[in-house]
Order: sequence, then structure tokens, then C-alpha cells
Amino acid sequence: VVIKSLAKDSVYEAGKRGWNWIKWKPEYAKGLRDTFDLAVVGAFYGKGRRTGTYGALLCAAYNKSKDRFETFCKLGSGFTDKQLKELPEKFKCFEVSEKPVRVEIDKMMKPDVYFTPAVVVEVIGAEITKSPNHTCAKEKGQGLALRFPRFLRFRDKKAEQATTVKEIKGMVKRL
Repeated sequence: VVIKSLAKDSVYEAGKRGWNWIKWKPEYAKGLRDTFDLAVVGAFYGKGRRTGTYGALLCAAYNKSKDRFETFCKLGSGFTDKQLKELPEKFKCFEVSEKPVRVEIDKMMKPDVYFTPAVVVEVIGAEITKSPNHTCAKEKGQGLALRFPRFLRFRDKKAEQATTVKEIKGMVKRL
């Protein structure tokens, strides 16, 4: 939904925030949408303002039947500046030099840094879409991905308690 001011000087300016035009997305309303608890399996180095920290985290759902983590989104929004600054230190003890055996990552989504799945984040997004770059429920070259993911908080859970691939597939069937 887009709400437009009736003021005479109310013109749409792409990429500019203000009160002339206000956009409301369904994911802004808490309690109306499902959230996902995802295991962090990798990170991408930040650029520009995010240089020196991670620009995005690679998050995965847990496939209980195969005992592996399958990527579901690249998470870069919703963090405060303070949280962004603290990410490298928070994940330092989980960093590994190679992709963990139980993590399934497509070559197009190869992170700069790999992590042993241990940290769980709660994430909200706009919708679940098909993606050739993510491995969640991948069949015939297409996996599932969370569109416009946004960080909500860190969870006090084990990685194996993350949202499962089976749960995500069930959500897609309901849509």
C-alpha cells in the first residue's frame, strides 16, 4: 500500500524517503506473518559504509531428514549500526576455513567466510520464491528463497532447532 500526501508539492522521488509518499508492506505488521529461525552458515564482506564488518549473512534452514543445512536467504537488512559492527567478533569462534560438511551451498552463493552452524537468527521477509541460487528444498535446479529478508533478533537456540525445510515447504503449499 502506498499513501500519498494531498499537498501540492507532493511528488514521487525514487529512492528518497519522506512524508509525501509512504509505503506500507505487510511484513511491517508484526503478528500477521510467519518468521523464520535460520542458522547462519556464512558471511559476505561489507563494502562502502559496511567495510570492516559483514555486509550480509548467509542463512539456512535445517533439513532434518538429511541432517544438513540448506541456504534460504542472504540477510543484510534490519541490523542496527552497533549490531553490524559487532558481527565479526560475534561469529569469530564459529569461523572455519572450508564449507562445513553438513552445509549445502550453491556455487553462486559462495560466502567470503564459512561458519559452523551454531548461531540462529529470527528473520522476516516479504515472500518465499523459487531461486536457482539457494539450496532449500532444491529440486530440478530450483530451490526456495526468502525475498527481502530482514533481521529481527538473535535467538537462543541450537542450529538444529532452526526452521526446517519441511516447514518451509508446508508454508509454500498454503500460499
